Amino acid sequence: MEGKEVRCPKCGSPSVTLQNKGYDVGTGCCGWALLGPIGMLCGMLNAYDKHKECMSCGHRWK
Repeated sequence: MEGKEVRCPKCGSPSVTLQNKGYDVGTGCCGWALLGPIGMLCGMLNAYDKHKECMSCGHRWK
């Protein structure tokens, strides 16, 4: 599998990491408004989705 190095599509840098999306505050606040305190858990929806992030320019993509 040589030559299959992941590079940033924006700047071409090979310095790429894989990150979790994390808690979404906006979704949590909407959940609070619609469902009350239990709605804060809505912010955890898709929290473990992965995305790639360039260490050089900060660009994120799936």
